[in-house]
Amino acid sequence: MKTITLEELQANPVAVLDMADDLLITKDSKPYRLVSRLDEDVLDDVLLLQHPAIRETILTSKANLAAGRYQSVDALLEKYSHELSDSDS
Repeated sequence: MKTITLEELQANPVAVLDMADDLLITKDSKPYRLVSRLDEDVLDDVLLLQHPAIRETILTSKANLAAGRYQSVDALLEKYSHELSDSDS
């Protein structure tokens, strides 16, 4: 990870942003921002994770897992195998 100052970024933002995939920007010799390169797939994931319904689903899933309320994939496949085979027809 490359470290640059806020002044360096302000002086030539395009050149600075092309320097590395991850940049730590400092202001007054202290960490200020972390900038990371994004490809389209990562951007999609980041945007989805910001959606309130997705965040709520994740929190609910984590709570259910912590409380022991979960089923294995094998158990779910066995439970719904008839529906899966019907949809193949």
